[in-house]
Amino acid sequence: MLIDIHTHFVRCPDAFTEPFFSDLERCGIPVSSWSYGEEEYLAGTSAADKVVVFGLNARKTGWGAQNQRVVELVQRHPEKYIFFT
Repeated sequence: MLIDIHTHFVRCPDAFTEPFFSDLERCGIPVSSWSYGEEEYLAGTSAADKVVVFGLNARKTGWGAQNQRVVELVQRHPEKYIFFT
């Protein structure tokens, strides 16, 4: 059994503020790599049998993901996804 224990389901750029964007730029990571919808997220986690998924709300780091969006994803796919906050 393959369990992915650390995934994020977030809406970019809406879920982020500074310093998140500056951190991406400094690391050479395009913002577009964080811009994905539910279908892309599901495809990206398809190899795992179980997936732990969470938003992250830590304003000082620039993360402001809404847990409700993650809860709704897990409710649609409870056989595979596990909500963690």
